[in-house]
Amino acid sequence: MDDNILEKLQKNNVLPEDLQKKLSDMVQKYRNMDEDEKIKFHEEAKHMFKNNLNTVVENSGSSYYNIFSLAQFYVVLVAVLLIILVFVFFGFKLYKSLKDREKKREEKKRNKQLRKKK
Repeated sequence: MDDNILEKLQKNNVLPEDLQKKLSDMVQKYRNMDEDEKIKFHEEAKHMFKNNLNTVVENSGSSYYNIFSLAQFYVVLVAVLLIILVFVFFGFKLYKSLKDREKKREEKKRNKQLRKKK
């Protein structure tokens, strides 16, 4: 699996050569590790990844980002509410027209029955 990833990266020239070399060296070192060292490596890598992720999240928590995010939320909320309002409006109109039609049919039936009785 590691070879496939390295080969794809090398073929696509996604990474610079020095980074590719460092990455391939790391893969070689990883393959030469025994199981305990691999477990320790995984734990350290997870810890470093969590720390880096926390740092990025803390740095991106600026007030501008929060205001922008809140503004986007309100725009989406207003759009959704407008769509719901349109559906409710047309649903009500449909309901009202169906009730009116039913009411007219009832009146026609009554009028017919009254004419037959006369």
